[in-house]
Amino acid sequence: MNNHEIDFLKNKTYIGVFYLPDDKEVMGQLIYQKNNNFELKLFSDYPLDKEKETIIPFIYGKIHDEQYDTYFLSLKYCQLFINSLGSFGYKYQVFFDVALFSRHRTFDFSKDSIKSISLFYSNWNEFCYPQGFKSHAPYINKMLSFRIKSGLKITFNQNISSYYLPNTGIFDSIFCSSKLSNKEKSIIEKQLEQTLIPYKNKIGIKIPDKHDWLINIKTVKNIEDLYSIIYDIKSLLTCLTHDFSTNIDKIRIISNNGEEKYDTSFFMLKRIHISERRQTYDYQRAPFKLSTFTQNEWATIFENLFNNKKKLNKFFFILLQNHAEKVITEFSLTNYLTCIDAIGNSKKYGKTKYELVLSNFASELNKDNKNKLLNLFRKELKFIKVQNKQHKKAWGLIGLKISELRALTIHFNDKKTETDLSKCIEIYRVLELIIIDHVFECLQITKEKRTKYKEYYVSQLLREY
Repeated sequence: MNNHEIDFLKNKTYIGVFYLPDDKEVMGQLIYQKNNNFELKLFSDYPLDKEKETIIPFIYGKIHDEQYDTYFLSLKYCQLFINSLGSFGYKYQVFFDVALFSRHRTFDFSKDSIKSISLFYSNWNEFCYPQGFKSHAPYINKMLSFRIKSGLKITFNQNISSYYLPNTGIFDSIFCSSKLSNKEKSIIEKQLEQTLIPYKNKIGIKIPDKHDWLINIKTVKNIEDLYSIIYDIKSLLTCLTHDFSTNIDKIRIISNNGEEKYDTSFFMLKRIHISERRQTYDYQRAPFKLSTFTQNEWATIFENLFNNKKKLNKFFFILLQNHAEKVITEFSLTNYLTCIDAIGNSKKYGKTKYELVLSNFASELNKDNKNKLLNLFRKELKFIKVQNKQHKKAWGLIGLKISELRALTIHFNDKKTETDLSKCIEIYRVLELIIIDHVFECLQITKEKRTKYKEYYVSQLLREY
C-alpha cells in the first residue's frame, strides 16, 4: 500500500469501469486537478435513467491511472446529469460527496458496517515524532488509549513494516561501513548472530520509510459518523499544529458485517479537496506535540471535543473555511470578528466584550509582546475613527475600533464604508490566534500550555511585523 500512495498535490486522470445499482456497467473517466473540484464522466450506449437528473446513493468502480496502478473506488451520494447526447451515445457528468480509493476492494456503503477505523493525517507523523529521526523512533503498538462517551474508544497507534531477520549477513542488513576490516566485520557478525538469532521469530529489521503513526477509533456506527469524526479530529489537529494544510491522507477500515470481515486501507478524497498548501508544521520548534499532553490531558481534550461539538464546530468551520480561500476578504475578516463577538457574549462581557476579549488575550503575554501587540493594533486601526465619549485608552479604545471595524465589514456592499484590508492583515492573524486560544480553553487545555502556544505564534507574527 505504501508503494501506491496517492499524491493529491498532482493532477491525475483515472479511467475504468463503473458499476451502478441494478448491475449497470459503464465506462468512465475520473479527472482530478489539484485545488479544484474533481469530476467524473460516464459514457454509455444506452440511457442510464429517464430523468435528466438522477441521484444515486453509491457507485463503485475499478480504475487505473497513467502508471496502470489499479484502484477500487467507492463513491457516496452521487448526482448524475446528462452532459451531452451524440452519435457515440450518452455522456453523464457525475458529482459526489466523497470517494474512497483502495488497492484491494471496494467498501460497500449499503452493506458493510464499520468495526473500527484507523486515520492517517498528513501531519500526524511529524506531530508524534520528528521525521528526520524516524529511523531512531521506537515502535510501540499502543501508545495511548482512552474511552469517550457512547463507547467511543480512541487509541494512538503505530504502523510499521519490517523484513525478516536473516540467519546470516545480519550486519549488512542493518549497517554500512567502509572502514571496518573483514576480520572486524566477521567478529561483529558473529556477535549479532549469537544475540539476535534466538529471537528471530519475535523481531524484524524495520523499514523507517514505512513507519507511520495513526489514530484508531472504535466503535463507529455508520459511514456518516466516520465523516464527522474525521472532521472533528482534523479540526483539532489543525489548531494544535497551527497547520491549515492538515488533511486526511488515508484511512484503514475494519468492517464487521456478519461473516464478512476485512482489513484494508483506503485513501479518501472529498468533493472539494484543498491541497495547495504543503505541510507547515515543524516538530522541532512547535510549542505543541504529542508528548506535550499526558494521557489524562488527551482524554480531557477528546472528551470536550466530542461533548462540545455544536459549540466548537462553529469556530472550526470558520477557521477552516477562511483558509480554504486563497486570499483574505472582507467576508473572512467579518467571520473572525463575529467569532470575537461570540466569545465575548459567551463570557457575558456585555458592551465591553471586544475590549475584554482582546485585553485578556494580551494579558497573558510577556510585557514586551503585550506592548508590541497593542502598538500593532493602534497602528493598523489608525484609519478607523470612533466617537470616544468615555475617553477610553489602550485596549478600551481598541475595543471600540474593533467594534466599528466589524460594522464596516458587515456593510461591505456600501462604497462609503469599504475597508482597506491591506491595513488589517496582521490584525486578522491575531484574531485567528484569539479564536484558537478560545478553542483550547473550551478543550480545557491548561492556561500555562495555552500561553506557551500563543507566545510562540504571537512572537512570530510580531517579528514579521
